[in-house]
Amino acid sequence: MQIAHVAAQLFTLHEHQKTPEDIAQTLKKVAAIGYQAVQVSGMGPIPEDELRSQCDELGLTICSTHEPGARIVGETDQVIARLQALGCTHTAYPHPHVALDSLAEVQGLAKELDRAGAAMRAAGITLAYHNHALEFRQFGGRTALEILLAETDPQHLEAELDLYWVQM
Repeated sequence: MQIAHVAAQLFTLHEHQKTPEDIAQTLKKVAAIGYQAVQVSGMGPIPEDELRSQCDELGLTICSTHEPGARIVGETDQVIARLQALGCTHTAYPHPHVALDSLAEVQGLAKELDRAGAAMRAAGITLAYHNHALEFRQFGGRTALEILLAETDPQHLEAELDLYWVQM
C-alpha cells in the first residue's frame, strides 16, 4: 500500500502543475518542505528558461525529466537542447511509442534507444528506460525489458525501474 500512497501523492502534484502559475506555486511548496531536486514531467506548458529560473530561485535542481518517447528517438537533438536549457543531465524514456508485440518490435526499439542514448551521452546526458507492466511480456524466455537492456550499450541506456510495476 505504501507504493500506491506515493503514486497518489505524485498524481496530486501533477494536478497542480497545469499553468505556469500552478507550477510556480507547486515548486514553492516542494522547496518549502525541504526537497532540493525535482523531476519535471507531466506539467503544463512553460518555457524552459522560466522553469529553470523558478527552480534556481528556489534552490531546486532539475534532476530528471520524462520526455515523450517519440521525441526521444525521433527528435533527439531537440530533446538534448531542452535538457541543456533546463540544466538537466538525466531523462527517461517513459512509455513505448511503438507496439512491443513481437521480438522484432522490441529489438527495433532497442536500436532506436541505443542511437538516441549515444547522442545524449555525447552531450553529457543519461538516458534511462522507465518500465511499466508491458515490458515484462516474454519473448523467447526473456522479458522485453531484458531484451531492451541487453541489446543496447549500457552507456547509452540505463534502467529507471518503476518498482510498482516490477512487483505488479
